[in-house]
Amino acid sequence: MAGRDPELAHGSKSAYRFGHCRCPECREAKAAPPLPWRQRSQPVSTRR
Repeated sequence: MAGRDPELAHGSKSAYRFGHCRCPECREAKAAPPLPWRQRSQPVSTRR
């Protein structure tokens, strides 16, 4: 792992995307499925 940027938070999607890191931890984080940030209580069509 020589040559890794010590200022990046390795193992995060942002390090892969914005820090251009391609270490195994960052590639694994990028390949993970997206997190469901919020769940809708009602479908969009029934909201008023």
